[in-house]
Amino acid sequence: IMHNLSLLDKGETETSFEDIFDRWINKVRSMPSENASSEINKILETLEKYNASFARALTYYIRARINDDKEFSGAIASWISGEKNIPSQLKTKFEVIGSVDKVNTMDFLKAFIKLTKFMGLEGLVILIDELELIMNERADIRLKAYENIRYIIDECAIGELRNVMFVFAATDELLTNPEKGTFSYEALYQRLGDPADKKSKVVKDLRQPVISLPKLSEDDMLEITKKILEMHKEVYNTDPGISLESITNWALYMYKDVEPSLSLKDVNLRKFIIKVLEILDAIEQNSNISLLRSELKRTDNNGELSFKAVPFKDEYTS
Repeated sequence: IMHNLSLLDKGETETSFEDIFDRWINKVRSMPSENASSEINKILETLEKYNASFARALTYYIRARINDDKEFSGAIASWISGEKNIPSQLKTKFEVIGSVDKVNTMDFLKAFIKLTKFMGLEGLVILIDELELIMNERADIRLKAYENIRYIIDECAIGELRNVMFVFAATDELLTNPEKGTFSYEALYQRLGDPADKKSKVVKDLRQPVISLPKLSEDDMLEITKKILEMHKEVYNTDPGISLESITNWALYMYKDVEPSLSLKDVNLRKFIIKVLEILDAIEQNSNISLLRSELKRTDNNGELSFKAVPFKDEYTS
């Protein structure tokens, strides 16, 4: 988490603990010294309730930043961010031992979330993708991962983790696999509920811990193609010269070429995005091939996709 921080604010994206902390440091530097001392002490006293080592390291970090000691502040930031290879003699200088580990990691996370509030931010959103990869791990590692998720759910429920939102993304298999999925850990399964109950298209309850996402619709595909096209135009300053529908259909045509039995209900988001990018790159780099700049029509006959293209001059059917 600490190595993948980003902050989107007024068009500026910051991607490190030090960058984000700079905002608060600049604020403190502009304060009268008495107010600055009071602000710093208030933060340190609060953070010490979560973890004394975190608060102690932050004390030295603030001093180093104010004194422009970049080497020392960088070492402390690395330790706060979970780096393991900090020399012991250096850690002695900011009065800590050990490192962030499975015992104290949640204390550090709680302290950092509180710190973001002090820095004027609303909190933290933690996005964890491809959670189903847990099923590929050894049974003991998998169980520990499920225990961690159960712990996070419980901490959020009782208010111990405030100003943070966890978003886990996974395939349905994580919830339905009886041997390796959440079924295999009863305590987590009870908290997440039966996945069969999440499939209702009539009644939705977004307060439940699990939200089942529907498959891509045709409108979704067009919207995704539109957003990718906007970014592609900005990067390469080119226009494909064909409609969004045709770009979408060309992507589906290439997708079907790899998976001949493809139907719209089986379209995978990641694979679709890859094909949209491939067709836009092909059009941009091969302006002499008129077929790529042709409008492509699509028909769906009981799940069987077929395509018809009309180039600049001659009709082409596939």
